[in-house]
Amino acid sequence: MKILRNGIVWIALAVVSVIGIAVYSYYHYNFSLDYESQQNKEWAGEEEMEPQKDDATTEDLLVKLLRPKINKIVKNKEGENVHWTWNKIESLYYYDHLNKGTTISKDKDWFELTASINVSSKTSEDPLGKRIQLKITPPSAGENISDTTIQLIGYQ
Repeated sequence: MKILRNGIVWIALAVVSVIGIAVYSYYHYNFSLDYESQQNKEWAGEEEMEPQKDDATTEDLLVKLLRPKINKIVKNKEGENVHWTWNKIESLYYYDHLNKGTTISKDKDWFELTASINVSSKTSEDPLGKRIQLKITPPSAGENISDTTIQLIGYQ
C-alpha cells in the first residue's frame, strides 16, 4: 500500500511539474513576444502611448485648424527652410452679410483674423515677428466643414 501511495505521489508531482513548466513556458513566450513587439515599435517610432489630456483654449483649437494653411502661406512667403510658431491673436472681427443695409448681400458671413507669428530660419538665430491677416469664410447651412475657405489678406 505504501508503494502505491508513493507511486501516486510521484505521478502527481510529475503532472504538477509538467503543467507548471507548460504554464511558465507559455507566459514567458508570450511576454517575450509582447516585449519584442513593443521594442520594434519604439525603434520604429511607433511607441504606443496613452494620449495626454490637457486643458485647451479656443485659440488652441483655432491654431490647430489653421496650421496647414498658415504652413503653406509661410513657405510661399519665406521659403522652404523656415519654421514658424504661433504667438497670439491680435484681432478677430466678424462680418455679417445681413447687416449691410436693406438689401441682402449674396456674400457669406466671414471672419477677419489678424495674428502674430514668429518665423525663424536655419540661417538666423533670432526669429522674425510677422503679422498675418486671414479672411475665414465658414460653411453655410447645408455645407460641410471642408467648405470653409481661408484666404490671405495681408502678410507683413
